[in-house]
Amino acid sequence: MAAATAESSKRDDLVGPAQRVGELFCQLKQERASPTKRRPLRRNRYEDEKSRRQFYEVARMCQQQGWDIELYVRAAFDTIRKNHNYVDPKDLLRPQVSGAYAVQEVSRSLDIDPRVRLEQQIRELLIFLKLPAGLCTEHAVLFSPLTPFDPWFRVLYPEQPDETILDIYGEAARQELAQDKLLRRFARTRFPRGVAELERRFGSFGDNLEVAK
Repeated sequence: MAAATAESSKRDDLVGPAQRVGELFCQLKQERASPTKRRPLRRNRYEDEKSRRQFYEVARMCQQQGWDIELYVRAAFDTIRKNHNYVDPKDLLRPQVSGAYAVQEVSRSLDIDPRVRLEQQIRELLIFLKLPAGLCTEHAVLFSPLTPFDPWFRVLYPEQPDETILDIYGEAARQELAQDKLLRRFARTRFPRGVAELERRFGSFGDNLEVAK
């Protein structure tokens, strides 16, 4: 009886987080849909039992792993390769999506040198830019949800702040930097203008870190 009560309590504790997963899913699906196909989602589009169960499973996974729900859902959309018009709640639970996020979390926990992370992403960007001329501009590559870049890199790497990239990835970029002191310290030195614009639009980090030497 006690075990059943405890299990019920755990489920109740996940109701709010599961609802948050659903809200984020609908918000990002709308934001990242192809402009030519973008249209308001029906209010009850993902309120069926199957979708609610999948949102609950995402919330439970994040709780078990100690992951931030918003960071996970945003990262999932960055990882999912198919057109975001066709993303379903079950895509958030795909092993390749959760596995990719787990690798990111390990990287953060190990305090991998941000310079190494930057160099890795620049190498990836150059690969895309070497595709046939006219197919991949820097803006197109960094803006596309189908390319494998961290939000902080998408936002900070352009020489001039890119409004369209900031609109889509700015909040996630800020959260990444807020949770990673080493990366934030490096970014203030390497991309001072980009960090300043990020803070102006999405809120200050509220710290006075010395810049990295």
